[in-house]
Amino acid sequence: MADRTTHAEAIDIIETVGHAHWVHVVGPIGCGKSSMLKTLAKRKPEFQAIHLDIPTMDFPDIFMPSVDKEKEESMLFLNRTFGKNDPRPKIYNYDEWTKGMEHIKVVTLQQLLHLSFGGWVAPEGTIRFSTGNLGDEGVGDTIMAHAQNRFIELELSKPTPNELIEYGYDNQWAPEILALIGEVPECLDDYRDMKDSDGKDEKERIMDNPYIHDPKATKGQFVTPRSLEAGSNSVKLFGANKNLKESYARELMYRACAGAWGQALTDKFRTIMNTSDQLPRWQDVVDNPESTMLPKSGIAETILVNKAKSQVTRDSMSSFMTYLNRIESLETQCLFANLMYRSNKSQPIAMGNRLFNEWAKQNKWVWASDKV
Repeated sequence: MADRTTHAEAIDIIETVGHAHWVHVVGPIGCGKSSMLKTLAKRKPEFQAIHLDIPTMDFPDIFMPSVDKEKEESMLFLNRTFGKNDPRPKIYNYDEWTKGMEHIKVVTLQQLLHLSFGGWVAPEGTIRFSTGNLGDEGVGDTIMAHAQNRFIELELSKPTPNELIEYGYDNQWAPEILALIGEVPECLDDYRDMKDSDGKDEKERIMDNPYIHDPKATKGQFVTPRSLEAGSNSVKLFGANKNLKESYARELMYRACAGAWGQALTDKFRTIMNTSDQLPRWQDVVDNPESTMLPKSGIAETILVNKAKSQVTRDSMSSFMTYLNRIESLETQCLFANLMYRSNKSQPIAMGNRLFNEWAKQNKWVWASDKV
């Protein structure tokens, strides 16, 4: 296996060669393999994106036999899931292909190799890729050597905290979850890198990192990008539920989060949420930026700018910059500036604001690395 590939690199490889070669992506549980189809679909809106959940599929989900009695011949009708009657080129994701039934792997092999579907060939430019988990995770992935030698295999790295935070912004994750990732970055560590834990027993390995999935240590639920997204949904849904008493809804939210990512991270998350409750209302910041109370801790400042990134508009940007300049921590100011500058959605708001541009001129070193 070659060096690990980032999500961005894997997507670029699939987009470039996926029409000519079968690309197979392997990586840890819940690290975003399946979500690559969504990213590719955004890049190529003229393509038809098709997700195939291979472990749930059997022969009738692919082909249905039929008989031409006059010609005394049998034939196979392709399932409509594959988009035969849509003329657009496809992006096929054969998700969890290595967990499929053996006869389904055989049936889909020609599809993945040649984009041939029992006589029908997919439109020119069609892209295909498959996904699976790492063998040592022990979740049922198998593959024959002759098939493995026919695809381009990419071993996916887990996203870094900054990469996942950026993804969270683009997909409207709750700001508190983004702050949590920033405060507990080790929740995204990779068990493949736990070399210092080799030779230790289960209890010691869990103490080394109580958050992540580790095939050598049984700990119940664990943290992945997928479970963090589930936690984000819980934060937003319980926050919007006005039929429950606020304190009761909060406790239910903590239980839902623990059920998604485990108790260890939930204990950290309680601190984040308690701090978030102490922040000023957004409207107060906008209406009275020169007098509204400031955050009282570094964690509070981090949550504040994460929330501001998702709430600020062209109309409120000047007010928030006035408020932000009152915060003594240049690190906090830089965090907000970077969040705005590096987001395609937020950058126009920032660069079109006089106060932001004045701050940027005074602190141009923040983006010095971009020129290297």
